Amino acid sequence: MVAHTKKKIMQAFWSLYCQNPIHKITVREIITLADFNRSTFYAHFFDVYDVLDQWENLLLPNVDQPALQKLINENDIQLSVEHCMALYKRYKDYYVVLLGEQGDPNFQQKLKQIFARIIKAHLSITKETTAFELDFLIDYTASTLISMLTFYYAREDRPPAKEIIALIVELINNGLSNKLHWRFSVKPEK
Repeated sequence: MVAHTKKKIMQAFWSLYCQNPIHKITVREIITLADFNRSTFYAHFFDVYDVLDQWENLLLPNVDQPALQKLINENDIQLSVEHCMALYKRYKDYYVVLLGEQGDPNFQQKLKQIFARIIKAHLSITKETTAFELDFLIDYTASTLISMLTFYYAREDRPPAKEIIALIVELINNGLSNKLHWRFSVKPEK
């Protein structure tokens, strides 16, 4: 019964969050929609932001999950297109909102930290690589992945997940310059 109550409150919150920024959602609106009283809400959540935080934690990949641990421990990152498409179908409606204009910037940061952990586990570091360069490469790659996901979910005309996964893999493996057929350089100082 407790799980059912919490789920109903979370669903009420989500229906409001899909239409309103979080700062405009009140506990009163949530409990009215969920048909519970204020004390029931506070038995499960601290405030409206806690509901959002708990939603996000449900939607983020669990780094300790065996499938993700296997991915982290492999030498190469091998994505299963079927797995990615299943995740897309399962979480699309949530990620469209969370990565959208009214989404929570903290969600992007949490997702970025997960990506960074996976990326860091697969970097080949040389003696010449400074700590700054390492952190820069990790942040750049994780930020790029977040940006790609945000762009993808924002578009109504998005291609099937299989195609975007192939494009992401191509860009990561072969670079943006190769895809655009141009080179970027800095003029030497005179």
